[in-house]
Amino acid sequence: MTAARPKPYYQVVDGVPRCPLIAPELLREGFDFVPEKGDLLQVSYPKSGTHWVQYITQLILRKRRTSGESRRLQEKRRISRVSAWAQKLQTQQRLTHISHAYTTT
Repeated sequence: MTAARPKPYYQVVDGVPRCPLIAPELLREGFDFVPEKGDLLQVSYPKSGTHWVQYITQLILRKRRTSGESRRLQEKRRISRVSAWAQKLQTQQRLTHISHAYTTT
């Protein structure tokens, strides 16, 4: 007799299997994000140097000067948490991080 294989741990949101660690309403809010002309989206895999890429991008866009916004963006990396906040920014650049929870398989 063989042992039963464990089932994958996920939740179904709008008919698609998703990461179980994010609230469905936050996930849906992230899907409502509509980029505007001039927006910059950074996409990276977890543990692949995301903060480094954000910092280098800040240096390039601001001609080697960092801003206080970069620290706030690092605190609110996921689009689901940034979308409403980003609408209030006076800048044309929005740097966000999409978690692997938003990708489909």
